[in-house]
Amino acid sequence: MLHSFIKLRFLLKLTRVLQELRGADIGIIAPYVAQMSLLSKIFGGKHAQYEKLLREALGDGRYLQLAQIEVKTVDGFEGREKEVILFSTVRNNVAGHIGFLGDRRRLNVGLTRAKRALFIVGSIRTLREGKMSGDAASGTVRIGQGAESWRRYARYLEERGLVVSV
Repeated sequence: MLHSFIKLRFLLKLTRVLQELRGADIGIIAPYVAQMSLLSKIFGGKHAQYEKLLREALGDGRYLQLAQIEVKTVDGFEGREKEVILFSTVRNNVAGHIGFLGDRRRLNVGLTRAKRALFIVGSIRTLREGKMSGDAASGTVRIGQGAESWRRYARYLEERGLVVSV
C-alpha cells in the first residue's frame, strides 16, 4: 500500500508539471497482479479512499484522464512504449534480494519503455545490493547478470543525484 501511495504522489506531481500529458500517455509497470489490481482500481475511480484526494488535486478534467493510465506487468509492455513510465520495483528487504527483477530481459523491458520520462519507484538500498537468491549466512548468495545491472544502475543514479527519497 505504501508503494501505491508513493506512486500516486509521483503521478500527481508529474501530471501537474507536464500538463500536456494525457492518461493514455502514461504506463505503470507493476510486477505483481495484486498491485496491478489495486492501482487499476485507484486510477479507475473504484477506490473511494483516493477518489476525493485525486479529484481535489487534479480537478475533474485531469481526474478523468487517470482511467486511461495503463497498468501492466513487465511482460505486458514488451514491444510497446509510453511517453512516461512509472516502473515499480516493489522489493524492499535488508538482504537485498530482488527476485524476478534480477531477470535481465525484464530489466531491459522495464527500463526501455519510456519515450520521455522514466520513474523507478522502490528501495534504492535493495537495488544497490542486487542479490538474486540464496542465503547470506551460508554464503550461497547468487548475483546474476540482471542483479548486477541493477547494482550498477543504482550506483549510477546515486552518483548523479537522481535518487529522490520520499
